[in-house]
Amino acid sequence: MATAFFKSWGRRIRLGVLLGACLVVAQAWIAECAWAQAQAGVVRALSGKLFATNAAGVRIELLVGTRFGPGTTFQTGEDERIEVVLADGQVLIVGRNSRFRVEQFQYGSRDPKSGRLTVSLEQGSMRFIGGNIANSNPAAVRIFAGASVVGLISGSAIDFTVVVDTRVDQAGMIAVARGEVSLTTPFGNVAKMGKDQVARWQPSLSPAAAPHASLPAALLAEVNAVQTSADASGQAGVVRSVSGTVVAQTPAGERMQLSVGAAFREGTTFFTGNNESAELVLSDGQIVLLGQKTIVRIDRFEFDRQLPNQPNTSVFGVTVLNSVMRFVGGIIATGRPESVNITAGDATIGIRPSEAVDFSVAVGVEAQGHGAIAVRQGELTLTTPSGTAGNLVGGQGATWQPGLAPLVTSATLMPPAVLVEILGLQSSVESSLAVQQFLAGLSSIPPLAHVVVSPGGGGGCVGSPC
Repeated sequence: MATAFFKSWGRRIRLGVLLGACLVVAQAWIAECAWAQAQAGVVRALSGKLFATNAAGVRIELLVGTRFGPGTTFQTGEDERIEVVLADGQVLIVGRNSRFRVEQFQYGSRDPKSGRLTVSLEQGSMRFIGGNIANSNPAAVRIFAGASVVGLISGSAIDFTVVVDTRVDQAGMIAVARGEVSLTTPFGNVAKMGKDQVARWQPSLSPAAAPHASLPAALLAEVNAVQTSADASGQAGVVRSVSGTVVAQTPAGERMQLSVGAAFREGTTFFTGNNESAELVLSDGQIVLLGQKTIVRIDRFEFDRQLPNQPNTSVFGVTVLNSVMRFVGGIIATGRPESVNITAGDATIGIRPSEAVDFSVAVGVEAQGHGAIAVRQGELTLTTPSGTAGNLVGGQGATWQPGLAPLVTSATLMPPAVLVEILGLQSSVESSLAVQQFLAGLSSIPPLAHVVVSPGGGGGCVGSPC
């Protein structure tokens, strides 16, 4: 009986064990924050032979998948373009003959509101598509365009393009596709401008909000050149980090080894093996982290940055077929939670409206319907074949098994093995011992078969010994 098992565990837990488990979680949190500060983002797409200079002054050639940290300066030439995705899901698309720098980037997915982002466009054109930092705390984002400053008033689905020419008296232009921004220039300010509005500035022209159609043809062409995003091609997201030989299977059945920066579409299934992990960033800023011996499938992903909160324009579905996944919500989860469908084994997880969503879930396909969930932020519902937990909030956890309704408890009172595993799932290197302890803990609940990693149906195992 699951209830008896967890109560038994609770009686055995000593203060030292609890403190040790909490220390592991705290260390993982610190490691996550350190990782996020050291790795600001990754190159998602580029055209031409591009170079960047890091904070130490080292010049490096850029490739798809190249990681970079705060202080990195990027330069594009004629007919060159680059697209980068930051660790919070923020997207920057930079046009030809442009120079920009990621001045500051701090982000921890446990607390997006504490994040900080400063970007400087020194010359050229840049499209800015907001991620979790902009969505949760727009005041923490600063965008410099030459001597001018763009401020975010509304971070929800922010999307704008800015062009600046510092060679001609700091002349510039901004076009807003979504959200609300303010503008401060040496020649005047705009307190608020929103969707489909533009503003231009130069020594003889004070900026004022005007319709998009008022742009001169040359500036309109410059804006359109950076409006084309990889999102429009049906891409669901990119791989932000990989540890080990992680394999993905496309909807067509093709299997390939994953690399950082690799793009994927809906219908892709991911397989991690022993001591392997992966981190995925969806185009709406959502983050999915996979622990070792995990099988996860992105069932559905549709996202319209122009109309993210309209019915039928933004949908996300994911299935955890085996082991452990951490889910950190993006624009879809916070803006249209009813459009998010999450399946974990034979259970379903629903998201209630909230500013932030962050939880971890663990299941075993061959564990006869056993599973566990821990919530960091947000409000969730858990539905299993044997019952429902109607309102799980931050700090709570639940376990389930066949024949019994979900057992809800404080996350810190869950068995240490479960606590360490699902609360310790981070973007840094996974703890293989924690995974082993978790699986051993589940196997102590009778009756329970041994958990193995198998893609099922296709025969054989991918990314893990079986």
